[in-house]
Amino acid sequence: MSIDTLLQLFSSSFNIFKKNIKIIAPFIILYSIIINILIQLIIPSQFNIDTLSNLSFINIIATLFLPLISVSYFIILLNYIFITIKNKVYKTKIIHSIISWFSLIFIVSTISAFIFIISNNLLITIIIFIGLYLLIVFVAPVMIDKKYSLIKSIAYSYRLTINNIGAILLFFGSVILVLFFSGVLIEIFSNFAAILNRELSILITRILTEIVFYLILIWFSLFYLKLSNSE
Repeated sequence: MSIDTLLQLFSSSFNIFKKNIKIIAPFIILYSIIINILIQLIIPSQFNIDTLSNLSFINIIATLFLPLISVSYFIILLNYIFITIKNKVYKTKIIHSIISWFSLIFIVSTISAFIFIISNNLLITIIIFIGLYLLIVFVAPVMIDKKYSLIKSIAYSYRLTINNIGAILLFFGSVILVLFFSGVLIEIFSNFAAILNRELSILITRILTEIVFYLILIWFSLFYLKLSNSE
């Protein structure tokens, strides 16, 4: 896959983004508000090592809910994107997809943590985590698009990754560039907003970040369909 193809996919993504952002914006804003609240509940205003033993029940519940809500948001948003792209309603088992993807990420994270404990080397742990993630990166879209089971989705994602590793690395390299430039713009905007209100600035930063994530997720979905259709 060439840079030109990626740019064409990004252009198509941006057109879809412009067409649907007004519809999805309330959902993004609501999610951003919920995440900000959960983060504030998880991290006390005056945090130090002694507070770890004094975390309240609310802190613990917020810590447990944060990854679950994030995964649910990701799956629901991805499902909406596929409905938008293919212009048809997917009879996807949302709850099943959420539980499957959450379980898979938990397993990968647990394996990475175990490797870190054994090796005590952060660089090795990061490399292994990225390697494992690349092998399962298409599991969520495969489950939504093809309605495969978790095991079959992992196998398909593995084959798709192995057969297109060059294109995938090129895609994620391009995503990093987009994230860098958008991050700079968001930082500039949030600094201006912080002059008026710090809490509002944090929320605006979160909303803008999630909007960029939505655009990249559309791009990723089109990229997946491009690879899948060429199989």
